[in-house]
Amino acid sequence: MVRALANYLARKDFPLLGAQPPWTAPGMKLLASAVNWMPRYIKEQVYIWGGWSEAIAWRKLHQAHTDRIAEWLVSLYPQRQYPAVALGSSNSALVHLFAALGIPWLPQTFLVPVARSRVHPDEPCQNVRWAAAPARVFLQANPDIQLHHMHDPIKTA
Repeated sequence: MVRALANYLARKDFPLLGAQPPWTAPGMKLLASAVNWMPRYIKEQVYIWGGWSEAIAWRKLHQAHTDRIAEWLVSLYPQRQYPAVALGSSNSALVHLFAALGIPWLPQTFLVPVARSRVHPDEPCQNVRWAAAPARVFLQANPDIQLHHMHDPIKTA
């Protein structure tokens, strides 16, 4: 949502929700259609690898600093004077309002997906136990933040 709003305020397009470079849009639309026709196992693999591409290895969490994330978020917006700045939770309806008002928004939370294989969707306690070590690494690098664990594996019907 931040990238969509920043692009809007910079008068730039935001194809494919910013997931891929604009020049890949035609091919990505074709790929998305093809995924719908794939057998379930292959479709699951596409989603698993897609998730991995967005995650950080927990051994690299010591390099993830929230001040750098904040600097990156601010750098997305065009450098100019704004009548206000919105701070707070993610809310797509409010992002539309911020776009209409021409003001940037800085979220109070930021998702940092951590790579892990073979997560059983029905074992959140096991996942929380596993997450203790990566959480310590992240909090050592960022002692001024509050960390919340989220268990959200993809489970297909």
